[in-house]
Amino acid sequence: MIRVTGDDDGVVDGLALERAIRTHLTGDPDPTRPVCTAASAMLVFERADRVAPCEFSATNVPIGGDEDPWQHPALVELRAAHARRELPTGFCAGCIWRLREGEAGRCPMVREYAVLPVSDRPGARIVVVRLGDDDAGVGARVASLLAGRVETLVVAGDDPFGSPEFASLLTACGALDADTRPALELRATVWPDPATVERKLGEVPVTRARVRWSEDLAASLASAVAIVGDPDRVVVEFALGPKTWVRLYETATIAADAGVMCRLTVDPALVELPLREQQFVAQRLARDWGRLGGDARPRSLAESAYSELLADVRAAIRRATHEDHDPSTVLDGSGAELAWPQLDDATLVDADTGAELCCRAFELRGTRSLRRWVEAHDRGQLERAAVESPWIRMLLLSVVCYGRHEPAAHVLRAIYADDKRRR
Repeated sequence: MIRVTGDDDGVVDGLALERAIRTHLTGDPDPTRPVCTAASAMLVFERADRVAPCEFSATNVPIGGDEDPWQHPALVELRAAHARRELPTGFCAGCIWRLREGEAGRCPMVREYAVLPVSDRPGARIVVVRLGDDDAGVGARVASLLAGRVETLVVAGDDPFGSPEFASLLTACGALDADTRPALELRATVWPDPATVERKLGEVPVTRARVRWSEDLAASLASAVAIVGDPDRVVVEFALGPKTWVRLYETATIAADAGVMCRLTVDPALVELPLREQQFVAQRLARDWGRLGGDARPRSLAESAYSELLADVRAAIRRATHEDHDPSTVLDGSGAELAWPQLDDATLVDADTGAELCCRAFELRGTRSLRRWVEAHDRGQLERAAVESPWIRMLLLSVVCYGRHEPAAHVLRAIYADDKRRR
């Protein structure tokens, strides 16, 4: 068994975890192997003064200006706990929950880190840097760790090419000999044209890339493939969430056309939606088996990718519902909203997908997101679309019938003022 320590003491099924790990390894696991190898191999810099032991950690720790982050007492104790086959709730809450739900195979310690080799050499072999609005100084901080110690440097951000901290990291990498320079993996949403990227990178090659979903995915993906030089070392990263829930098939198709695989995850913002909208997304995803599962799936999706994503969505909703004790936020009090496609979006323009989406949206009649979708459009545009599509007319009717909504009612009055349409 594996012991859980911290605020929620107990045990979890160690045998299930071992069986899941064996599916990722070519041989039997080393009996001296820590229960999780992530903390023994990597550091994740959230900011210059905040570091986490892995990309899925429930918390991070503060580090002083002159402190070696690898030797932070909390991280030293975490590595010792893993060696004793213990999972502290402060760091490992996500994996603990998966284990207790009988989902060992979907724990990050298995899916992401089971293949990480165990090393006796002290220090992080993998450093992940997350760039964002509060990243000042992280480039210089990480640069001091690179020489001779780090094998892989992962830089993640929406637009790292515009970040001075990324420029600082590239300068540090470029100053190292090729033999001691870490391999660079870049995860970005915005990928400029290849000439601009090469000018930014200088002499530092990108060995692997993840392209996060964006409206300009096709162009960004083409740029990443050109920079890395091998589609097998490029991955499209798609997180199913409030803004992307209608984009999965489109994303998988774009990736397939580029010869690239998709990595499917769940955006944490999904569980911030009202519960009715969370369930709507899960149900719509379940109905997509015909396009995304079995032999019909785009070749960018692994055989189990669709079913695993669906299981992850359901598990995330189940966990959020279990942990949130405030009914107002679980049911409809959240500030998050489902983003609906614009009227000229291909999803609604296509007769089949548009009809299916509008028909299913009756389940959400009266929700704030649908009302705001109506309000976001020009009335003339809505009227023209409603004249052409009976499904959009029915959607507007559902919004009006559930509760007074003048913009939708105005469009319907304008349409049905015509005797022929009214009949």
